[in-house]
Amino acid sequence: MTTKTDYSVSLLDVIHMLAVSWDSLNHETIVNCFGKAGFGTVPEELPVVSLDTVEEIDSIWAEVKERLGVTSTFNDYVKEDDDLPPCEVQEIENLCKPRENSSMEQLGQP
Repeated sequence: MTTKTDYSVSLLDVIHMLAVSWDSLNHETIVNCFGKAGFGTVPEELPVVSLDTVEEIDSIWAEVKERLGVTSTFNDYVKEDDDLPPCEVQEIENLCKPRENSSMEQLGQP
């Protein structure tokens, strides 16, 4: 005989489960996973890349502009969102509360 059991898991519960799972991994397991995924090892010291000339910087920005379809200058592009207000800081309890009329409820799912 099979019985159906409903479980209720909040976002906060899931975050705690993920944290426990992540903490149970050791360094070697993570390194092996990245290796099997095709990522190489990270060198002890990363090379320092420097742009020595204005021409190099301009050349790179020209390529970025072409690929992304950007029409502004580099300085304008970097400052594009400076006037946007920051999002408000929320407490974790508020982020994990179920919302009324969530999209899942609209689909008929709890």
